[in-house]
Amino acid sequence: MIIAHKALAMKDFTDAKRKKKASILIVEDHNELRSSLSDWLQSIFQDCSFMTSRTGEEAIDLASTYQPDIVLMDIQLPQMNGIEAMRRIKKISPQTQAVILSVHNYSAYIEEAAAAGACAYINKHNMHMELIPILVKLLPISMVADLKL
Repeated sequence: MIIAHKALAMKDFTDAKRKKKASILIVEDHNELRSSLSDWLQSIFQDCSFMTSRTGEEAIDLASTYQPDIVLMDIQLPQMNGIEAMRRIKKISPQTQAVILSVHNYSAYIEEAAAAGACAYINKHNMHMELIPILVKLLPISMVADLKL
């Protein structure tokens, strides 16, 4: 079931590129948060294609193959942290917009994320209020014009 779901998500992501739909990669190691974030965003941005990843390494592989328009990246990931993963994604896909999601508001993290190419840094505690407006700014106007927020 998980393999079939992942294959279907990759097919949708590839189809999105052909149809010029915006694509969003969610990188979060906590299964429940990753799933709920994906479901929530899909319910709002129905014209976008979504893909999820559990690790920075997997995110880099997916970004290399699919070159997403936006990456939502957790900082604390197993093995490679999200800032390093984002730095590598920006090297292979410079047009990808990166948004950091973290429970920490450390100025060092915020500065490091900005230096690595993040266009936004959102505290997870405020995500329900801040994420949608940021995505609306990053997505093409044609995709957000009809949203009722």
